[in-house]
Amino acid sequence: MLYMAVFPSLAAYWCWDLGIRRVGAVIPVYFANLTPVFAAVLSIWLLDDAPRIYHVAALALIIGGIHLASRPAR
Repeated sequence: MLYMAVFPSLAAYWCWDLGIRRVGAVIPVYFANLTPVFAAVLSIWLLDDAPRIYHVAALALIIGGIHLASRPAR
């Protein structure tokens, strides 16, 4: 149980840090915001969960927020 609690979280932080070192600090921010989208897609794909309208609404809000945040300042 301890192995399952500690090792994946340490490996995940190590991989995240490695990715940030490779691409810089700006790009990973978008993927952090997409975590709920990845979770919904994986639950639909792996668990055969039915997609709902709130999945689509959340996807639209997240993509819209990323778009607004990545626009250059005027």
